Amino acid sequence: MEQDEHTTAPAPLLRDVLPQLSAELVTLLKEEGERDLALCAHDLRPLADCGCGDDFCRSFRTAPHPPGRATATWRCSRPAGT
Repeated sequence: MEQDEHTTAPAPLLRDVLPQLSAELVTLLKEEGERDLALCAHDLRPLADCGCGDDFCRSFRTAPHPPGRATATWRCSRPAGT
């Protein structure tokens, strides 16, 4: 999933690569009252894994961000059924 920051071609859309994950994310955001985020999530382009190094982490980057762990200002959604 790693994409060179200097690449001109855009990363593939999440909905094209992992359609079930994309649909679940949109549904979860709507259920949480995050309609605007749900609309944006439909057009996410995963650029790279999170880079935190934790073996249990399944996060991915959709834009460049500083390396390291998530901060208290980041929000997370739980997968359906958990």
